[in-house]
Amino acid sequence: FGTHFGYKLLAFDDIEFSFVGQYRLDGYKEDDDDIFMGMEERSGALDLGLSVDYNTDFGEFSVQYLSDVTSEHEGNELSLTYAKTFHFDDYQLKPYVTFTQLSEDLVDHYYGVRATEANASRAMYLGDSTSNVELGLQSSWQVGKHHNFIGYASYTAYGAEIKDSPLIDKSGNLNFVLGYM
Repeated sequence: FGTHFGYKLLAFDDIEFSFVGQYRLDGYKEDDDDIFMGMEERSGALDLGLSVDYNTDFGEFSVQYLSDVTSEHEGNELSLTYAKTFHFDDYQLKPYVTFTQLSEDLVDHYYGVRATEANASRAMYLGDSTSNVELGLQSSWQVGKHHNFIGYASYTAYGAEIKDSPLIDKSGNLNFVLGYM
């Protein structure tokens, strides 16, 4: 799914263990915006880890741990997700909430400002670990045997350590995806 992938390792009744990964699209180049002028480039990273999913009548619970294997940010993240799928004939809605704890190394790498990068308009900033909260809604509409429309909308509220960075001028991020399969 996009930059995320997984491989089911083991399943018992309603519990599933998977090897997971994602390509982290975070990062910037000096010419992306004036705020980054004079800063060292930060690149994306490949994060790998494990996921445990537990399906119940009450909803779906997931715990996921990812760690940088490319030595770009040398950090990790731990996510806890709750989701509930509602079925309506050929249509599905799946609201969810995710709490993600980001490590100090990850936050400092992408949102920190090193002493050598500080200037009059951009103060030095050391990022610390923080937690983000994401609220989202996934939808799927099956049209005929071979046609499926998908929709996805989410808002991620950044943790204080990200919001306080001089590189960020907003408190969260809104995403929309529409697709056809």
